Amino acid sequence: MRVDPYHLIAGRIDPVEREQRALKLDIARPLIARALGGPTAVADGAVEAFLAHLDGEETLTYSVAFTVTGVAGVPGVAGVTGGAGPAGSR
Repeated sequence: MRVDPYHLIAGRIDPVEREQRALKLDIARPLIARALGGPTAVADGAVEAFLAHLDGEETLTYSVAFTVTGVAGVPGVAGVTGGAGPAGSR
């Protein structure tokens, strides 16, 4: 397994990255509303609150990406079968 930094925002987000975040959140707005169980106005409030968080000087936001690799069909490993693609993976 490998762990790589994905992003780090310490303090106020820079304007270009804020625009990128706002666009991503705008695209996700219907799913945010559904996840919160409310109308689009609920998602609007959540998006605005998150962007306000990113605008704060006290902000610290950090994400990492985990990459897990493996080999299917390893001899001597119980429960692992061979095969190509997801159908052969366990």
